[in-house]
Parts: sequence; structure tokens; C-alpha cells
Amino acid sequence: HKQAAARRRAKEGYRSITKRKDLDMNESECQYTCRLGEQSYWDEHYEMELRNYEDTEDEGLDWFSENIGSRLIDWLCRENAIGMIPDGFDIIDLGCGNGAWLFEIEAKRNWKGRLLGVDNSTKGIELASTLAKARESDAEFCVADIHSLSMGKFHCVHDKGTYDAFMLHKDNRIEDYTAAVLRSLHPQGRLILTSCNHTAEELITDLSRASNSKLRHIDTLRYPTFRFGGREGAAVSTVSFRL
Repeated sequence: HKQAAARRRAKEGYRSITKRKDLDMNESECQYTCRLGEQSYWDEHYEMELRNYEDTEDEGLDWFSENIGSRLIDWLCRENAIGMIPDGFDIIDLGCGNGAWLFEIEAKRNWKGRLLGVDNSTKGIELASTLAKARESDAEFCVADIHSLSMGKFHCVHDKGTYDAFMLHKDNRIEDYTAAVLRSLHPQGRLILTSCNHTAEELITDLSRASNSKLRHIDTLRYPTFRFGGREGAAVSTVSFRL
């Protein structure tokens, strides 16, 4: 029960990541939200998930899955079907955690190409590697840090929530993030970025500026919207850029 409660708290806490000026948080809430930018938080989280898998074979959380569903992978495969994405399309997943997103591509879409997941949490990679072995998956996983990321060139850099957590750390800069993306992309490669903390417009403006316009916005995925306080928006934003 404690593990389930902790996982619910992690999920709700991640959903709550928004710009500080828009939040009226008490001190404990602020400290918890800020912890999401610390590696120690994710090490503790994935250590708990690993123990939980060993006890119950529960593979853990797939962040944002209730908001995104299969829309993102459907979009990628639709691009593949019309020839925009060729076979042999290599993907690196930044902040892969338990590897759930890569496993879904591999299992449901028969993806042809290298699938590599990286995370700065050793426990997260241990969990993903354990699941890959159990699934007999060809996806690869290794520990890597965004600041020193150097895993070769890929056709696609995928990020579902890692940019949010990265930018919560006081010492991290958006220029460090875009530099890592640029090092990892083939010419004409794509960045596909999903955020619960930034609007699509903010992502487009901020990443274009930080990359000196090398990352060019090409598409925005549409999700169901809701209205609150007289404003309309979606729970998450997904934008695609091309180098």
C-alpha cells in the first residue's frame, strides 16, 4: 500500500509541474516539486519500481499515458507509412525510465531501426534492462547524462517529460539541453518533445531560440482540450522539430 501511494504521489506531482509564478504552493509542495529536478528523486523512485517489479511483476508507470495514449506512436507510424520516415529509423529516448515507450513501439508497431533508451538514473536503467530481458526485447538501455550525451547520431530524439524535469534543476540551462539534442541528431533528424509544464508555443519559441534556429518546428500534435478558469488548454503538449 505504501508503494502504491508513493507511485500515485509521484504521478500527481509530475502532473503538477507548472511555472512557479502560476502556482500558489506551500513550502512542502514547492520542495516536492523541486525534487523532481533532482537525480536522487528518480533514483529513489526507480529503486522502488524495481523492488515492486521483483515482488509483483508490475512494470511501473508510463508517464502521461492517460493523456497521450497511442497518439504519438500512431503519428510516427503514419509518417512512416507515407514515406516521411524510412525503415531503419533510429530513435534515442531521453530519460527513458522503465523503457515503456520503446517497448510499445517494438511490440505493437514492429519498428525497424535501433531503439536506445538513456537515463541518468542507474536504477531506472536497471529496471528497463530487466524488463527488456524478460520481454526478449532488442531495445538497448544505458546510463547517460544530458550534459555529456554522446551516443552517436539518430534520426529521432524522443523526450516525454525529461525536458520538464531537467529544467526544474536550478543549475541546468536550456542551451545544455538543445546542445545534447543537436549532438544526437542526423541532418534532417527530428526532436519529438512532450511536456506537461510548457505550452506548445513556449516550446517552439524557447527551443528555436536556444538552438539558434537550428531546430525548426514542423508539427504539433493535437490532444483533447479542457476549459478551466475561462481558459482552454490540454494537459500535455507535443511538438516536433527538424534539424
